[in-house]
Amino acid sequence: MSNISYFIRHNISGFLFYIQTIWNIKKSIFILTASDSILGAAVSFLWIYFFKYLLDYMAEGEYGKAVLWVLICICSSEMVERIKDYINRKRDNAFFDVNTELETKLAELSVEIPYEKIENADTIQQFEMSYKCLARNYLAVYTDGLVNVASALLVISGVGVISVALGWWVSAILFLVIIANAACYVMQSRYEVESFNKETAVGRQLEHARYWLTEKSRAKEVRSYILQDFVVEKMEEYNEKYFKVLRSFNKKEKKAYIGVCLLNGIQMATVYSYCAYLFFQGELTAGDFMLHVSALLSLSSSITRLLEALIDVYKNNQYIDGLKLCLGMETEAISREAFAEELESIEFRDVSFRYSGEDKNALNHVSFTLHRNEKLSLIGENGAGKSTLVKLLAGLYLPTEGQILINGKAIEPERVNYLPLFSMIFQDYTIFNFSVGENIDMGKGIPRDVCKGMLDEIGLGHIGPETYISQIFSEDGIELSGGENQKLAMARALCKDAPVVILDEPTAALSPQSEYEIYQKLRKLTHDRSVIFISHRLSSCRICDRVLLLQEGSVKAAGTHDELMESSPEYREMFNAQAMLYR
Repeated sequence: MSNISYFIRHNISGFLFYIQTIWNIKKSIFILTASDSILGAAVSFLWIYFFKYLLDYMAEGEYGKAVLWVLICICSSEMVERIKDYINRKRDNAFFDVNTELETKLAELSVEIPYEKIENADTIQQFEMSYKCLARNYLAVYTDGLVNVASALLVISGVGVISVALGWWVSAILFLVIIANAACYVMQSRYEVESFNKETAVGRQLEHARYWLTEKSRAKEVRSYILQDFVVEKMEEYNEKYFKVLRSFNKKEKKAYIGVCLLNGIQMATVYSYCAYLFFQGELTAGDFMLHVSALLSLSSSITRLLEALIDVYKNNQYIDGLKLCLGMETEAISREAFAEELESIEFRDVSFRYSGEDKNALNHVSFTLHRNEKLSLIGENGAGKSTLVKLLAGLYLPTEGQILINGKAIEPERVNYLPLFSMIFQDYTIFNFSVGENIDMGKGIPRDVCKGMLDEIGLGHIGPETYISQIFSEDGIELSGGENQKLAMARALCKDAPVVILDEPTAALSPQSEYEIYQKLRKLTHDRSVIFISHRLSSCRICDRVLLLQEGSVKAAGTHDELMESSPEYREMFNAQAMLYR
């Protein structure tokens, strides 16, 4: 009973969300959908009455009327189908507008909600389901399901009215059969929903495995490690899981299917026999006999269509539910004004931070000040807290304890957007499959000659701004090396007019010689900006004004390179160990 209750509540919730969303964006879809439902039911009734009047006219010898009736039915049916095609085209265009607006909302929402939600696995899955809902046009598919439901209900109601002429008990039998059929379909739908949920989980694994052999970055790993047999075995394993779910569903479905077939058979045999009896008794004309038989056949198909449509609506609800949850985050979106002052200093004052669900701090009582145009190097082993510190610095997270001050005032990330202050290259930076110039400009309107000048400065002068990355959008596209990708990411960061540049492992993919050249250029290109270098490699320390050594989330040592070589055994050991590699 609880499953049925959840089924009903879930569908009603999804239906109300659908109504509200479509009403706010494209009200005309309701008119088109209602018209489609009515026309679909009208065609069904037309063919229910087709044989009645045809046989009546033939029995009365009115052959001209019979021919005319056939022409009217055929032409009317064809005209209704053409109108329905036109309605469906109009509705498809309307849903294109709906999907476009919702995609825009999702894109805006993804950058307006708190950053910690974007790093949450549930939020990521909800956004994935939302984009899949729009990409596969599930709102339109959901509408088709509603059209089938509405048309089927209209036909069932009409057949109920027609059956009253045969006697109340016939209507009672039809009603009981509908109830029994519904019970069988509820049982079947429960199995189908369970199967759908399991198929979805296994299907994701199977879809993921298929891309291992063809997706570029994974294909290299598969070939270099000779993983073909392993991947094929995984695909066979997931296929077996998938078919196991289907076999289990088919086995359970048989009972409900047999029940539906038996009930429909009993219903048709009973009503058909009774109609035949009345016909031979002279109480029904041949036309009336065919009317009731046609109505009976339409009733059976309409019940099947209705219950199948309800199951399809529920399935589509799974994706629409993700969209509903995502758009429901709109209340958490933050509308903020950009920080407009000239930057003088950024201070961490006794800052500690702990990630949600963790039992220990990622940062512990960190204090330091970054001054205007100062170059600061953050160094430390993996897990020392370097990347966490940068996320706090950019306002992506709030400190668990302590304060972050900009120009001597505590930050207010709920009211002020501090991201325009920073130009950042993260370890997992992204190079888009657009042109080189677009990768640098990113919609900011940077002149071509500025992009070209930055490419020359950064060591990519042999690549033009119009050159495309990869061949996805251009046959003349090129593949960049790891070092070239990193230089392009630097060019993007330096072209952003931000007073603070944050470089997280900026030279990890470069050779020592290229690293030295890049650091010299960076020093020159950022003479009027503050720069934070984050790296395991300590070569950046020689060009920085100050160095912060982080260990286990705390500042272990701070000072210039020369000062730390004298005062910090940990720093001296790290530096000398790396220097040995280049001797």
